[in-house]
Amino acid sequence: MKKRAGERRQRPLRVNENGSIGYPAGGEGDLTGEEVPGGTAYGQNGRFDSSNPSPSSGKEGLYQPGMGDGGTQFKSPNPHYAKAKDIADRLSYAVFRAQEIDVRYYGALEKLKAAPGLDVDTKTWADVASDIDAVDASATPYLREKNSARQVACGA
Repeated sequence: MKKRAGERRQRPLRVNENGSIGYPAGGEGDLTGEEVPGGTAYGQNGRFDSSNPSPSSGKEGLYQPGMGDGGTQFKSPNPHYAKAKDIADRLSYAVFRAQEIDVRYYGALEKLKAAPGLDVDTKTWADVASDIDAVDASATPYLREKNSARQVACGA
């Protein structure tokens, strides 16, 4: 945690509402010798579909102020850009994975809803915990016996 806080002080980046990462001016332009302006890095989530910013969306992550909108530059002269881009990519990918998980488990979680008129209160949860303990108490000796028999059969 302290390491991350130190990184934050070294690279004054900001996370915008849309998940992009803003970075400050820094470095020196080769042609002018002036400080390279800051900008915004947009993350790529690893997919080639509408969920990913692209040049046609106007939010392509490789655009650099003062370098045109071709988006083909391999290296930004701003020293903060690489870290901002890395964080934006990781954030974008994390959101993408979270959305996949939401979709995957939505149906299963919907099935866990209580039937209309059924109240799930503290007493119900205590009953569930008691049932779990009872199953554990009766299953544990059986599983230990089976495991011992398997170890003997395998020569362990």
